[in-house]
Amino acid sequence: MFDSQTSVEPERETTNWAMYGAEDAVALLQRDVENNNFNRSYIITGPEAVGKRTLATRFAQAIFSPNGKQNNSYSIYDAIEKEDFGDVQWIRIGGDCKPQNGAPVKPHTHPDTTIGVCQIRKMSVDMNNKSFNGTHKVFIVDSVDDLSRGDEQPFSALLKQLEEPPPNTTILLLSANPENLSLTIRSRCQLVKIPAMSRDLLTDAILKSNLTEDIQSAKKYATISKGCYGLAYMQLSDPAYEITLNSILEDIENLAGAGSQDRMEYSERLGKAWRNEPEIVLETLNIWKAWWREALQIATNVISIELSTFHNKSDSQLTSQIALRALTALEEAENNLQVNVNARLALDMMMIDIPQLSNTH
Repeated sequence: MFDSQTSVEPERETTNWAMYGAEDAVALLQRDVENNNFNRSYIITGPEAVGKRTLATRFAQAIFSPNGKQNNSYSIYDAIEKEDFGDVQWIRIGGDCKPQNGAPVKPHTHPDTTIGVCQIRKMSVDMNNKSFNGTHKVFIVDSVDDLSRGDEQPFSALLKQLEEPPPNTTILLLSANPENLSLTIRSRCQLVKIPAMSRDLLTDAILKSNLTEDIQSAKKYATISKGCYGLAYMQLSDPAYEITLNSILEDIENLAGAGSQDRMEYSERLGKAWRNEPEIVLETLNIWKAWWREALQIATNVISIELSTFHNKSDSQLTSQIALRALTALEEAENNLQVNVNARLALDMMMIDIPQLSNTH
């Protein structure tokens, strides 16, 4: 799963569904399971890769396999983990829209970049079929942010199901931006929030779950993952990411004191990357922002060079005003890219607006 994590601490496994930073969310859902008193629908919210999919999975496992992982030849717990359990359905971009009962699907255009109304209607049909397990059904829309914007049909179809779900049916909507949903949809759901963690808490979680034994590495990933354990888990689980991260940090240090020609060459590289891999460019800008945020903390004496993650020597020209100008330039570039301003122009302006330091840190 994109934002899952796999801690094996026995106490955490039993008391907190093996999750970090989601104590309140887990407690709320555990209480509903223990009381056998479920809301018909929930919105699980939080930043990207904070653990929304993991929480939805753990909730479904608690409903269907309350005794946890079993050593049986067939384990419901494991089947749910593998998304291979018929009474737990995931609705995602590109998913099937043929009902489980084999009912014919009218000819239509099946979307490949959004969750289509056909998939929501399939969910409605499947809700009214008898469950395989005979007790409950769970439907997880991952994510509701992917419903087609500008098309009211999928939202209207979803709202109807939220208003009139069959008995023993639970709908989970995953969303990083619940404020974009209509008040009517939000009012039908129990809100479950997973907040981003502080850097110190996330550093501790990374170390406790044995993603790394190196404290400096844990701090580095806690900083760039924006408080999201799932993101830190993915990054630390990918050996190639460390190489990419170190390369980006080296570029930042070199370009901090570089002239316009080197900066424009770098902007050109990012502009070309944006055409095919925009998510990589946005991740690169995120790392730039982490570097400059720490520069701001150094300039304002919040942290010392000795305790910093990305900087190893001081620069006499570094001031809080310079760091703020750099962060503003990076934020503006990211915003411009996301509203489809010409990528090369947005990135050129970013590199021009980031102040030049006398030397690298």
